[in-house]
Amino acid sequence: MIASTPRPTRRRRPTPIIRLILLIGLALIVATTGVACSDAPTEIEIERADDGVDPSIVIVMITKDLEPVMEQLGETFAETRRGATFRYVVEEPDELAARIDSGYRPSLWVDNAAAIGPHASDPTAQGAPAPFGEAIMTMVVHDELPREPRPTLAAFGGESVIASGICGPTFACGVGARLVLDNADIVADPVLDDATPAEIIEGLQTRTIDAALVYRPEAARLGSFINIVPVPDPSIGRLEYQSIVFGRSPFASEFQRWLGSAPEATEILIRYGWRNQTPSGGT
Repeated sequence: MIASTPRPTRRRRPTPIIRLILLIGLALIVATTGVACSDAPTEIEIERADDGVDPSIVIVMITKDLEPVMEQLGETFAETRRGATFRYVVEEPDELAARIDSGYRPSLWVDNAAAIGPHASDPTAQGAPAPFGEAIMTMVVHDELPREPRPTLAAFGGESVIASGICGPTFACGVGARLVLDNADIVADPVLDDATPAEIIEGLQTRTIDAALVYRPEAARLGSFINIVPVPDPSIGRLEYQSIVFGRSPFASEFQRWLGSAPEATEILIRYGWRNQTPSGGT
């Protein structure tokens, strides 16, 4: 009797339902791994964001005075937008404009309206510039000074007993301070008359000076040891700031709209001194 040769075992193909379950499981594993192992964007990813290729990365170009508020705004926005990542290009004002003139295009540019204005019709711009905030000149005095009589701009004149300081004329705060004093017919003669913004802050902290003229965002960073005294005409020296979107990042466009409408964005801008709860002409 010839023994029969056993037939080879045939591998059963998974049914459509089983295949679907396997595919779903694999997708979940990949998605979970991607979230857990997500690293900060590489230089190549940032370059792709510059070209609008990677919509999850928002490259924000700003001056140094905007860095604290923009980081807070970006962090708050990203909390409710899965995948949104912010990177900041921080330059001096002249260098920002030069980079734009050389062809560099971030996702979002926030700057003085005078700097952004010439680029409003750029073919890569996604719409017109939007209002961001304003920098208004204000007088700050050390809180150890008597509140009565209330210090005035006369503190920056030659006969004042209050030691005061203003930024040098090459800084925006120095230009604004001189406009305010000229408008009040006061011949500026402060203890510090050619200081950097950092030297003004250090002077107030060490009480080398007890009064200074600075922009409101700078005053907001000084802390609780100073009191703010509004200047007579807040429109003098006022700087308007705008934002403009380049490229095709939907996050950048949404972020720009959020800056102008979200209550949480408004609260941050007020806290950092870039918006006021009263109109610019008020106190």
